[in-house]
Amino acid sequence: MNAESNTQTFWGTGARRPPRPDAVRVFRHDPDLLAAIDGDTAQMLRRRVMARRLQLPIGPWSPPSADPTLADGLGLLVLDGLVCRSICVHDRDCPELLGGGDLLRPWEAEPAGLVDGTSTWRVLQPTTLAILDERFTGLLSRWPSIMVALLARSTQRSRALVLQLAIAQTRQAETRLLTLFWHLADRWGRITPQGVVLPLPLTHELLGQLACLHRPTTSTALQRLVRAGEIARGPDRGWTLLGRPPVHAERVAVPAHQPHALVRRDAPETTSAGGQQHQPGDCVDRAGRHPHDDAGQLLVRELRQAPDASGAVIDRVPGLARERQQH
Repeated sequence: MNAESNTQTFWGTGARRPPRPDAVRVFRHDPDLLAAIDGDTAQMLRRRVMARRLQLPIGPWSPPSADPTLADGLGLLVLDGLVCRSICVHDRDCPELLGGGDLLRPWEAEPAGLVDGTSTWRVLQPTTLAILDERFTGLLSRWPSIMVALLARSTQRSRALVLQLAIAQTRQAETRLLTLFWHLADRWGRITPQGVVLPLPLTHELLGQLACLHRPTTSTALQRLVRAGEIARGPDRGWTLLGRPPVHAERVAVPAHQPHALVRRDAPETTSAGGQQHQPGDCVDRAGRHPHDDAGQLLVRELRQAPDASGAVIDRVPGLARERQQH
C-alpha cells in the first residue's frame, strides 16, 4: 500500500470531506519537519495532512487543560508568532521566548521539589498553534523521521536555554545585552542593508529579565549601546543590530565614564593600528581602533554587503535566514 492511500484515514485529509474551518496544513507552515522525507511523499504530506488550529491573541494566556486526546498526543506546535513563558522564584521572573517550530506541552505539571516556582504564559505577538493530538500523533508514527525532528527541536531548545543562562553570567551589562541580542538574532534575525533586524517586541523590562539585570541597569546599558552605534530601535518595538556579534572573551568598549568612546566611522575606508581595514559605518574608537581588531574574523562586511544582481541580500552568518528579499 503506497503512502497516498495510507493518508486517506488522516483527520481532515479525506478527498471527499472538506476541511474544518479551524484546520491548518501543518507541513505547509513547517516544511523543515519533512527534511528526511522523499520528495513525492513530502509533497503529499504538505498537501493533505491537517491538524486543528488554535489562534492566540496578544496578552495573558491560560493553556488548555490536559484532556485525554491532548495528554496522549505530542502537544502544541507553534506555527508562527511569539509566546513568553516565565517562571517566578522569590519574586524574580525568568522568561523563555518561544516561536515557530517549538513544541509545547503547557498542561504538564511543574516537577515537585523543594523549590517552588510559578509558571505564567503571555502572548507577545499573534500566535498560531497546531494541536498535535492523540490521533494526529498516531498517524505520524508512520514516518519516524518527523518524530525525530521534533525530538531534535526539544534538544535544541534546552541547549538554547543553557546558552541564555551562560550569557546571563557575563559580567559587563553592555556585553551581556549585546550578546543576548545576537543570540536571539541567530533564530529570529533578518538581514537588511541597515543591519540585522530583530522583529521582536522586547521591552527594557523583558530584556532585563532575559539577561538577569535590574530594569535601571538595563535601560542605562541599552542607552550606551545605542550611543556606541551597536544597536538602534526598530519598527514595531523591535531592534536593529548595527555592529557584529561579540566574540569570546570580548567586552563591549563602552566605559561608564566615556559613553561616547565608540563612534560610527563615516569617513572613507581606514586602516587600524592592528592592520585591519575598516569600512564606512564600522564602529571604531577616537583613535581609529576597532574594538574587535584582535578578536577574530566574523566579517562585519557580510552583514552590510550590497545587494547582488537579483536584488537579494545573502546572509553568510550561520543560523540566520539564508536569503532575504528586499522590500
